[in-house]
Amino acid sequence: MVTLGAAVFPVSATELESKRDEARQLRERARRGHDPRRVLNPDAEARGESFAAVAEQSFRAKAANKRISERYAEGSLARLRLHAFPLIGERSIKELSRSDYMAAYNSIVQRASGTTANRCLSLMQSVTSWALGQGLIEAHPLVRVPQDQLFNEEVDRKQPCLSLEEMRRFWRVALEMNNQTAKVAAWLMLTGVRREAAHSAKWDEIDVRAREWTVPAERMKGRVGKKREHLVPLSGQAVEFLMSLPSRKYSPFLFPGMDRDRPITITNNDQSDRVFRKAGIEGATLHSLRRSIATAMGDELGIPMDVTSAILAHSPRTRHGVTTEYDKAKRLDERREALERRADLLTGESGEGTARAGN
Repeated sequence: MVTLGAAVFPVSATELESKRDEARQLRERARRGHDPRRVLNPDAEARGESFAAVAEQSFRAKAANKRISERYAEGSLARLRLHAFPLIGERSIKELSRSDYMAAYNSIVQRASGTTANRCLSLMQSVTSWALGQGLIEAHPLVRVPQDQLFNEEVDRKQPCLSLEEMRRFWRVALEMNNQTAKVAAWLMLTGVRREAAHSAKWDEIDVRAREWTVPAERMKGRVGKKREHLVPLSGQAVEFLMSLPSRKYSPFLFPGMDRDRPITITNNDQSDRVFRKAGIEGATLHSLRRSIATAMGDELGIPMDVTSAILAHSPRTRHGVTTEYDKAKRLDERREALERRADLLTGESGEGTARAGN
């Protein structure tokens, strides 16, 4: 019995403390973004039937069967962990309805962006398709979602091209901000690589004396089995930037995450948006930087398109019926000169002194 004032309740002190613990758990769930109205289903988690558990199983199984790459599996799970799992991860996949998934989708639109929500919906569809094939659910809840219910990405696809003044302003802000996303953005601007290759760069891939960075094939864009490693010449400014980072003794990665043995994960535009906003630039993403790099190389420096394409690691294309395969050794020298000129243009300083110091 528990006595409160003059009232006596048929509840033991142990039961009362248990209810208090449950209330604390619900408050913590609400703080972390979970819906406290949803009843936890520990049995589903224990049986591996929660959405989060099934998602992990599905992507691991596809990677093991070589249907997708390990990098794609990890990137997909990272996106779901960040956006979808806090909303539906702990619920049994058997009880999730179409309206539950769409409610999660709409929440992601509001919390992150429409583009991120569309990516997450596609991943949720992949998980539910796998679950259906495994007999974990009886019907596919996300088949034929009408396009008018989804965010229109046409506006997002029109990536803005930054002016030279905006790029210089963004560069200064990226160097001033003390966070890993800003540092990744600065590295991307110096090297022209994709975001996925930039944030997971490792010290043992870099030869400072030769001023070269070799990006392994598995981290490059392309189909499994068709990828190839990418050699990035490093400008004097890039070498100087490397010297400002924590040493390899701290982490094998240039940009470690909370766990120093793993790289930082950048799964949405919100992280980079803070850098752009501080620089007074609206509507741009990290991919905008690559487009801006290509434009500046042509418009400001007069660098040939095929050299720029080689810097950006674009696949050789067929032009006028002729496949434009290029001589790697020759293009390396041209790329090195182009990236030096590009860094000088960006920073307003010559990197030649640093380049000689690195040799």
